[in-house]
Amino acid sequence: MPANGPVKPVSGRLSALLFGLAEVAVLACALAQPAAAQVLDDRFPFLEDRARRYRSWQQQQQSPFQASPDQQPAQPRQQVQQQYDPTRPPPAPSRRADAPAPSAQVMVFGDSLAEWLAHGLEVAFAETPEIGIVRKSRLQTGLIRIETRYESYDWPQQAKEMLAAEKPDYVVMMIGLTDRRGIREVKPAPAPRNAAQKGPAAQKGTPQPAQPAPAAGEKPAPVAEAPQPDTAQNDDQPATPEASLPGGVVHEFRTEKWGELYGKRIDEMIAALKSRGVPVFWVGLPSIRGTRATSEMVYLNDLYRGRAEKAGITYIDIWDGFVDEGGNFNQYGPDFEGQTRRLRTTDGVHFTQPGA
Repeated sequence: MPANGPVKPVSGRLSALLFGLAEVAVLACALAQPAAAQVLDDRFPFLEDRARRYRSWQQQQQSPFQASPDQQPAQPRQQVQQQYDPTRPPPAPSRRADAPAPSAQVMVFGDSLAEWLAHGLEVAFAETPEIGIVRKSRLQTGLIRIETRYESYDWPQQAKEMLAAEKPDYVVMMIGLTDRRGIREVKPAPAPRNAAQKGPAAQKGTPQPAQPAPAAGEKPAPVAEAPQPDTAQNDDQPATPEASLPGGVVHEFRTEKWGELYGKRIDEMIAALKSRGVPVFWVGLPSIRGTRATSEMVYLNDLYRGRAEKAGITYIDIWDGFVDEGGNFNQYGPDFEGQTRRLRTTDGVHFTQPGA
């Protein structure tokens, strides 16, 4: 018998507590060491079921936003976002290798809207390889010339040269987006009053005749300095509008004189398009977002339609396809197959592919 007296029997509650603590310790060892777990499972088979239930409880407690390592989705490849430019449609669809060479060429002239028009024709005739679409558009250009650092793009002259070189079977024209600006009219200088005033010495001491005051809707053209060469300037980027060039009088957009001068430029352009002797189609402008812009498109279309009919070429009116029932700008509408699609880009000017 021990010196301290007889050993007291352990109560049932304490026995249960000690047994539970031993069970938790064994379970922790089983979860921490897989090799030990196998030994413990062999010696204490009743623990296997409890360990399995504990693992199941652990998985249920995981956050629904944190998947287990074996459930982690594969990381997607990082995609490089390209800057969106609504003025530039996708390139032409590639032709099949076994497709025959086009037997008829359609040449499309104009600005950024004409570029989208050409793309729409490419998609529409993708299954008709005998018809080829040739893009001859140029951004930031119009019948009112915009002077760049290196050139002044003359559409009638350029069109004549391209038609003579490539000889298309059909000609399509769509232009006018940048022509909502003043037109500069160069007026001849007044003749000197006598021959004696022609010399430099006479001019130096003789007062010059006063220039006539501009009429309503006109303003004197400012004197601009000659542009300096800049190699960083893109040819398509406008530098000096025609209305800012020195000399003459500038007629404001939509005045009576402006319409007269612009009508002559349309006639000159139509004459260039007809020089090939093939069918010519002049496509009107669509509505543009904004009340003022829409009215400007209506005004230009009236000029195009009248001049086209007078010259005997085909004018194609696309207005109803891009407005709602009230005649207002609409981004959505039926495509050429009758399905309702988004037809215009977010800038409210250019087309989407279904719109094109």
